[in-house]
Amino acid sequence: MTRKTLFLAIATVASALSISLPADAGKPGRASVAVVIDQDCYSQTKDAVNEYVDAMELDGKTGILLIDEWGVPDSIRVRLETLHREKALEGAVLIGDIPVPMIRDAQHLSSAFKMDQKRDWKESSIPSDRYYDDFHLQFNFLSRDKDRKDFFYYSLAPESPQQIRSDIYTARIKPAQGQDKYKAIADFLRKAVRTKKAAIEAAGAKASNTASSASGSIAGAKASVSTNTAATATTDQATGRGTNGLALAEPDRVMFFAGHGYNSESMVSRMNEYKALHEQIPSVNKPGGKVDFINFDFDKSVKTRLLSALGDEDLDVALLHHHGYNDMQLLNGSPYESTPDGWLALARNYFREKMLEAGFDIKPTQSAICAVMLYDAKLSQVMAARLQEEGIYVTGFFYPVVPKGQARIRVQISAAHEREHLDKCIGAFKKIGRELGVIK
Repeated sequence: MTRKTLFLAIATVASALSISLPADAGKPGRASVAVVIDQDCYSQTKDAVNEYVDAMELDGKTGILLIDEWGVPDSIRVRLETLHREKALEGAVLIGDIPVPMIRDAQHLSSAFKMDQKRDWKESSIPSDRYYDDFHLQFNFLSRDKDRKDFFYYSLAPESPQQIRSDIYTARIKPAQGQDKYKAIADFLRKAVRTKKAAIEAAGAKASNTASSASGSIAGAKASVSTNTAATATTDQATGRGTNGLALAEPDRVMFFAGHGYNSESMVSRMNEYKALHEQIPSVNKPGGKVDFINFDFDKSVKTRLLSALGDEDLDVALLHHHGYNDMQLLNGSPYESTPDGWLALARNYFREKMLEAGFDIKPTQSAICAVMLYDAKLSQVMAARLQEEGIYVTGFFYPVVPKGQARIRVQISAAHEREHLDKCIGAFKKIGRELGVIK
């Protein structure tokens, strides 16, 4: 069965509020979806936005259009909570320059890379639209970013619930940097509308073909079967209702890719992701359903494996989480380097980082020699001997070669050392270090 795959990347006081609210919004049994957009964006994309809102009728939903300058996130949250209570709001789509809540004291609720909150707010706060869709959470306003005016900092209040139970779903539509943002938004919205209408037409064609085949002759039935086959393939690609206004077959095959740095490289966190996906996409629990995880360090060249998984015709949803830059994403742990000095720097930094994480005391250095500090002369000799038994050729240094009380093991890093070589060395250090009580 051939299907289209939905890619979800994975990897903010209102004035003169304009609301377009259909008369049947909030009818019993009829859910509504809010489209929240800033005034400038709406003025540039008006026709496409209106088409998008109207197309929600095809899903049996009522579209509610909210237009404003949106000075602070609070005004959006209040409006969404009111609509949820009074108009059966089930979700909201945030389009354009909508304020971004930057949340502190809530990293335990997120799978984001964990940063020390002693760092600058710009580096250690988590952007999260859970501010907009979980009305039970309580926040204290802290500050507005002086450079990024759309960033607003909040702290999760101590008295707030400490788990996420979203009342509605939210999604953002915001183009990448460098694009004509208004054109990109308009094009995307029109594409979503076309896709939705195509799904409805495909479903109608299938029903018509089924009726024709049931009343025709044997010869006619054969022709109808052939037509039906094609119609079914189209329907499998286009029928069903996906999130965020996109038409999608009921997804039962999901792939989750985590690039370098995601979840602080903790494999334990995958347990929560796995459970969450099974709850959020219950169709994967059916016979034949599946959730696959690919981590950046599963293969030396994970790109080939990732592209192979994305090319699977049975794949429905691909979630890609990775860190990087505006023009480059890091699939593996180290970007490509074409010079020996570049490779040496990567190898040295990787070794130091992993050894420090393990609990070893490493002298700061920019050279190819890393000093693992032990401070005891006899210990440096014993540990060096044990490491050599593990195939790691190192030497202990002590007084008078180094100052008294500064005994160490020197590790020479080379540009020829690849990831597996470094991991073998680090593994041996951890094993012997625990045996000798150097680390826990």
